[in-house]
Amino acid sequence: MDTQRFVEDAAAGDLPPLVYVWHTSPEDEHPPADVTSGMDVIWRCVDAVVHGGGWEQTVFMLTYDDWGGWDDHSFPPAVEYTRDNVQLAFGPRVPLIVFGAHVRAGIDRRWRSSASVPKTALQLLGLPPLGVARLDHDTGLADRVDLAVTVPPPPAFRAPIPIPAAPSPPRKPHPPPPPPGSAPIPVPRVVLRDGSTLPPPFDVKLPHQPKPPPATGTRPTRSEP
Repeated sequence: MDTQRFVEDAAAGDLPPLVYVWHTSPEDEHPPADVTSGMDVIWRCVDAVVHGGGWEQTVFMLTYDDWGGWDDHSFPPAVEYTRDNVQLAFGPRVPLIVFGAHVRAGIDRRWRSSASVPKTALQLLGLPPLGVARLDHDTGLADRVDLAVTVPPPPAFRAPIPIPAAPSPPRKPHPPPPPPGSAPIPVPRVVLRDGSTLPPPFDVKLPHQPKPPPATGTRPTRSEP
C-alpha cells in the first residue's frame, strides 16, 4: 500500500486485517538518502494507527530487505548455499522489529528467516497454510504476542523522546548457538504456489570459500596470496 494512503486509512480507522507498506526512495533508508526521512515515515504510519484507534488491535512487523553492509558480531550458520557457493541461509542478519500493544518486549534469540514475517501474519489472522513449504514449515513469531501484556502507545509524531543512557558497563554480545541440523545443503528449486518451480538462486562465485560453506557459524578462513 502507498504510504500516504496508509496514513489516511489508518487515521480514519479503515485498515484491512493485513497491510503491507513499502517505502520507496528517498524514504527507504538506502544510501545516500537521509535515514531520518525513512524513520519519520514509519513514525507517521504508527502515529496514524494510534490516532485511528487501532493500537490495541495492531501488530507491527518492521523489517528491511538487506543488512546495510556493516560487519556483524554474530556469524549466521550456513544451512543452505547456492550453486555458486554463496551462503544463502542463514545469510547476513536483517533487522526485524515486532511491536504493538500486546507484544512482549525483549530480544528474540532464535534463528529466523524472512519467511517468519508472512508466517506470523498467517498465525495471528488464523489463516490456513499457504502451500509454500519454506513458509508453512516456519514456526513464526506469534508467540511474541501476549494479550496479558499491555504496552502504551508510542510518543506522538515528532514529540520529544528521551534517549536512555547506554548500559554501563557495556553489554557483551551473546550470539545464539547454531540451530541443530546436518551439514549445509544446496538450495533447492523455488516452489511456487501452483506447484511449478523456478531455478535456485545464485549470486557470484566465491572461489576461496570452502565448499560447502562451514556450518559452524564461524568466520571462514582462507590463505592470502
